[in-house]
Amino acid sequence: TVFYKTLNDLGWKIVFEIPESSINKPIRQLSDTFIWIFGISLLFMSLTVFILTGRIIDHPVKAILREIKEIGDRSFDQEVSRELVQRTDEFGLIGKSLDEMKQQLKQSNEKLEHSLRENVDSQKQLILQNQILTERETQMYHSLKYAHSLMEAIPDTVFVISQDGVFLDCIGDLDHLFFKRERFIGKNITEVMPQSIAAKGRELIDQVFLTGENQKIEYEWTTARITEYHELRIVKWFDDKAIAIARNITETHNYIKEIEEISYHDHITGLHNRRYFDQASKELNQSGNYPISVIFADLNGLKMVNDSFGHEYGDYMLKRFAVILADSGKKGELISRVGGDEFAIILRRTERGETDRYIRKLKEKCAGETINGIELSVSFGYHIIEEFGMPIQKAVKLAEDEMYQNKLYEASSRRSKTIDIILNTLHEKNPREEQHSQRVAEICETMVKQMGMPDSDINKIKAAGLLHDIGKIGIQEEVLNKPGVLTEDEYKEVKKHSEIGYRILNTSPNMSEIAEIVLCHHERWDGKGYPKGRSKTDIPLFARIITIADAYDAMTSDRSYRKALPAAYAKNELIKGSGKQFDPELVEFFVNHMKGLN
Repeated sequence: TVFYKTLNDLGWKIVFEIPESSINKPIRQLSDTFIWIFGISLLFMSLTVFILTGRIIDHPVKAILREIKEIGDRSFDQEVSRELVQRTDEFGLIGKSLDEMKQQLKQSNEKLEHSLRENVDSQKQLILQNQILTERETQMYHSLKYAHSLMEAIPDTVFVISQDGVFLDCIGDLDHLFFKRERFIGKNITEVMPQSIAAKGRELIDQVFLTGENQKIEYEWTTARITEYHELRIVKWFDDKAIAIARNITETHNYIKEIEEISYHDHITGLHNRRYFDQASKELNQSGNYPISVIFADLNGLKMVNDSFGHEYGDYMLKRFAVILADSGKKGELISRVGGDEFAIILRRTERGETDRYIRKLKEKCAGETINGIELSVSFGYHIIEEFGMPIQKAVKLAEDEMYQNKLYEASSRRSKTIDIILNTLHEKNPREEQHSQRVAEICETMVKQMGMPDSDINKIKAAGLLHDIGKIGIQEEVLNKPGVLTEDEYKEVKKHSEIGYRILNTSPNMSEIAEIVLCHHERWDGKGYPKGRSKTDIPLFARIITIADAYDAMTSDRSYRKALPAAYAKNELIKGSGKQFDPELVEFFVNHMKGLN
């Protein structure tokens, strides 16, 4: 290869000849170098482009793809990359759009989640309400079933009635009705019930719908066969319906009538009692009944008869007097037993003279009645109400006061006579008791004479000795006359005789001191006696004397279970009991001074 260079200034041309190989080799080397450098540069440029592309294109694209994925995953909490949003190129626009979209979706999602939560809460509430409704429906079902069963079981009939009084339905016991179901369903109450009952029923139905208050009526239903009593209760149900509950109360009605009958009558005599008298007497105290005669009567000696012979005899006395009163034949009279032995009688339009004749007739009838030899004796008093103004109770009190005055006049002789009758009755039941009482009275009389007591005391202790066992009239005859030893129960009954004797004698005022002696004649010096457990000088002197005389005669007399014991043995037993059962001074006096006793 030839190269030349012209040198203008010199006009020279410089010619070079370089071998081709010398030229090609460097060129090739240069070319190879250039190619390598170009390749390196290209690689570098490519790498630079790739890096720049990654920064310019790949990063925003990945960011966009990531945001799109988050949107797809409904992850709205992370904001769009600020680097992407702040770009000024198209990627920045896309980033902003994605950011707005993400914010909108976030808000929408929050609203949706809120709505979902509300829906879930609402659904829970609905489920809960549904459960409650289901439970209530179940309860209602059981309640209705129970109510229906109850209605079927109770002895009532339940009607559904319209506001117009038409029977719409019924349930319950229909057996007590006087007509079949088909005869009244769809019918008006006025078409089915008797006129008087229907009118009252219509009135009650109107009251129920007018006031809303429950109404009740009791009525009598009579057929050719029987008479029954019913109760009807009416309750408002709906605005145009009512519930009517009918119950057959015949049994209850009759029971109440029976109770009233019992409550107004005395169970012993069958006469009206005080409760009835107080009510009925007020009704009698009115115009047309004057003059009204109010009579008060008292059965004498009832307590004494009860204590002496037993309450069955006292009840018999009450019944006999009640029969006499009932047979008195006075029309329109009111007769009542107002107390234990007290009776009240009211006679309408009865003058004083007629009242006196009425009482005299009653006394004559009573005189012909005796109970165990005791005459039926009654004391009377009365007061006349001439005109309106005086209460019946005041007239009763005035009649009672007069009766008690009359009773005092008759009392003394009657009581003494009654005590004699009781004593005679006892002696008739047990003659041995009469002999025993007489011997005790004689021993007491002798002893107090030896003690130098006055005649009044001698008479008193002699009477007490005769009466000391009068209370045995209240003891069963088979116990008094039992041949063997008494049982514990029989002995307890016998021990009551001192108290019975006290009650009998104490009814008479002039017998009160003797009654006290009789009460205490089984007391002991050591306080182990009966009935009060008195001791020493707390026991009346005459009672202590009778105790010694009673024990001595019991030992020295024949008994149903043994023969009489010797007097010496009896006195020795008294000495053994001195200071225990007996007053030691009286025992000493008895042993030393009572020489003539058998």
